[in-house]
Amino acid sequence: MKNATENIALLQNDSRIEIGDEIPITEGFQLILNNVQQLSLDHAKSIWNTPDVFSFDFNAFSSGFIQGVQNPCDYEIIIGDVGISTSKDTTISSRRYTGKPVNFKVINLTQQKEIEFLFSENNGTDGKLSINLNPTAQEADRISFLEYDQNGKKNLTWQFVLNLRSGIRNPQPGDTVRIFLNKPFLSVDEYEFTMKNSVISQEKAKGGLKNIRVVPNPYIAAETWEPRNTYSSGRGPREIHFINLPSKCTIRIFNISGALVRKLEHSAQNENGTEIWDVLSGEKFEIAYGIYVYHVEAPGIGNKTGTFAIIK
Repeated sequence: MKNATENIALLQNDSRIEIGDEIPITEGFQLILNNVQQLSLDHAKSIWNTPDVFSFDFNAFSSGFIQGVQNPCDYEIIIGDVGISTSKDTTISSRRYTGKPVNFKVINLTQQKEIEFLFSENNGTDGKLSINLNPTAQEADRISFLEYDQNGKKNLTWQFVLNLRSGIRNPQPGDTVRIFLNKPFLSVDEYEFTMKNSVISQEKAKGGLKNIRVVPNPYIAAETWEPRNTYSSGRGPREIHFINLPSKCTIRIFNISGALVRKLEHSAQNENGTEIWDVLSGEKFEIAYGIYVYHVEAPGIGNKTGTFAIIK
């Protein structure tokens, strides 16, 4: 992993990519990787562009002694008119695959290219991808993918077959299905990400003024949540918390007569919206029990006024 701006290697040849491996913190952040153990279909993302079309099975090619190479790529099958593409003409394990014009084409999304395929038309002879609507007939067309590996060798990889588990119709022009695989990390994978500084949204901050609270309210003379006194007797420090504050604001606390009791300046990171008051006046005297009014002034954001009580 490199810092692209300064071209500095932050992590060099680190092999900790399995679940549970702890990658060290670098530049103030830590990567957590979730590496799957084997290829599998991502059922949630592998869907038609409309739920009307019959569902499908997607597996590695298998015919006799020939097993397909599980190519770690994503795919798209686009349905159009007959002639949009043509299947390959070949023989595999003594089985003849006749080349013919068909109403679909297959795209390797990972490599951004159209790929070759075999077409087993088990339902009809019109070149259209379909399945027999009679559940007992089990006549479904099959697409087998033909792809080249890094050495230029052609391999059979995956096969796509319609089924009747869901949907109400066969594919027609305009339909598209995308197929996504859960893939382990590969040596050719590259990931890029950009770190952004935290920012303050003025609009969200304005809307957040209504969430400002005083806790506890009412404040009781001895709150169980306050820190314990480290000495042998007496109570610990008194605390009232103003929460959900903007990052910068001024808090003024008034008694019921309108006299200013205390002024607090809050300036903190965006993630810290709490200011603690020690329940003392500006002159550091203990204040009386009763009702108090607070006013929060946040420049450029707005104001919030509320009340709280201090009781015995």
